[in-house]
Amino acid sequence: MSSDESYLTDDPSVPTSSKAKRKKYAQKFKSEWESEFKNWLAPGKTDTEGYCKVCQKNISVSSGKLQLVRHQDSEAHRKKCKSVKKQPTLTSLIKTGKERTSLDVATKRADLYISAFVAEHNLPFTVTEHIPQLLAKVCCDSDVAKNIKCSRTKTTSIVKNIIGKLSSKNIYDILKSVKFSLIIDESTDLSTTKHLVLICRYFDGNQIRDRFLTLIAMKSSKAVDIYREIVSFLNKNNVPFLNNLIGFASDGANVMAGAHESVMAKLKTDIPHIFLMKCVCHSFALCSSSACMKLPRAVEDCIRNIYNYIANSPKRIETLKEFQNFTHTKSTKILHPSQTRWLSLEAVVSGTERKTVPTPPPPPTTPAPAQHQHQQQPVATSPPSKPAPNTAAA
Repeated sequence: MSSDESYLTDDPSVPTSSKAKRKKYAQKFKSEWESEFKNWLAPGKTDTEGYCKVCQKNISVSSGKLQLVRHQDSEAHRKKCKSVKKQPTLTSLIKTGKERTSLDVATKRADLYISAFVAEHNLPFTVTEHIPQLLAKVCCDSDVAKNIKCSRTKTTSIVKNIIGKLSSKNIYDILKSVKFSLIIDESTDLSTTKHLVLICRYFDGNQIRDRFLTLIAMKSSKAVDIYREIVSFLNKNNVPFLNNLIGFASDGANVMAGAHESVMAKLKTDIPHIFLMKCVCHSFALCSSSACMKLPRAVEDCIRNIYNYIANSPKRIETLKEFQNFTHTKSTKILHPSQTRWLSLEAVVSGTERKTVPTPPPPPTTPAPAQHQHQQQPVATSPPSKPAPNTAAA
């Protein structure tokens, strides 16, 4: 036997190293794997490799499909798949001019609606820091909701520079062509700054409307200064008040409604046909205060003492609640008699009476007698006989 044919023998004496080695099979890439591992698998550079489009790397498949399964389940591949899903595609970013314009217009309209809603309902501007995120999650299929970027700074600018100015301009244009009345009042804020508020009332053809005009910071509260600020504001906005102003109302203070050097007197001089009216509520308050000076203050003092005794003590408030539960009285908060709210005293007196006077419990209900199917007929009875006279005693 030659040495070249020694590998054909089964003789165990022949060393194993001389036996023929088995040829290793290399798995080639199959096209059907692309549908099984969709969105990330593609053919590689060689026929024994696959390419991951997410990780951007070649994967050897010479050992079989198991290599692709292991790569798909790896932590690095999963993280990159999540980040790819959040990235917009190129086709979503490329929009035609008409689509881009319509989306921008719809987004600006949404910003205006949100800002107007915040201003109308007197909400804080900080609430708009959360509204865009809320709309994007609620309307997840809307491109407009995803594109809204109206936060606190932008909302403040829209309200002040767009909605406020446009609304004021519309009111000024209306007052140029209709007759209107003016209502004013003074107030002082927490920073002790005096303000003059102006409100107009006009008829728009359907109904009477009251509209806020402006809030003017005042350095002096004299009648001359108030009248000068009013005239300056109307002239600045080209409102012909000498012809269109037909009514004026304010409180009954001397600076407003005095006989000589008041705001009403100056308006009457410039506009002789104007109708002047003092606030009826102020007049009634003055009359009531003057009348109450002749009455004893025992009721009002008693009400104030009750509030001061109970309202500032948690222990006494709990005791009052226990008393109200015991007497079957509705548990409500103790009201404070205000100095500036004229009608508050009546509500305080009525509320205190309801809280302290027990309400009688409802009468017990007795069950109705059962109705039998066959009612018993009444039995006739003879009148009681008189007792016989005692003859023995006689």
